This record gives sequence, structure tokens and C-alpha cells, in this order.
Amino acid sequence: MSDDINDFWEKLKAQRDEMNVQAHLARAEFRDEWDEVEKKWQKAEQKLKHVQDQAIETTAEMQRSAKVVMEEIASTYDRIKARLDD
Repeated sequence: MSDDINDFWEKLKAQRDEMNVQAHLARAEFRDEWDEVEKKWQKAEQKLKHVQDQAIETTAEMQRSAKVVMEEIASTYDRIKARLDD
């Protein structure tokens, strides 16, 4: 897995942890969106672990695909955070 993907994943994990605390305090309207992004997170985490566990050398296409999913998750986190800050 490339360093860029790993760095992005680590930043996303930190953002997720912060958002998880805030989500528990959030109003119900954010909970549905949070639940959806958590499903994406679980799938992305499973895929990343599979790649790492199997020592599969990732192709450029696999890296692009992983980055797209992580960007979607990050975007959702940003959107929830902005609404929580209002």
C-alpha cells in the first residue's frame, strides 16, 4: 500500500475518532448520515486489512479506488462537522 494511501487512512481514522465522539452528542438528524458513513468505513477498513493481510501488491487502479472511497468518507465527515458547528 502506498505511503499516500496509508497517510490518508491515518488522517481519516483520526477524523473518524473525533466525529464519533461528536456523533454521540449530535441530534438525531445527523445519526442517519453517521450510520451510513460508518457502513462505508467498515467496508473500507475490511478491504484495507485484506490487502495488508494478504500482502497483495496494490495496483494503481486499486489505490485510486481506495482513495475515492476514503475521499467520500472524508467529505461526509466534513459535512457532518460543518452542520454540528452551526
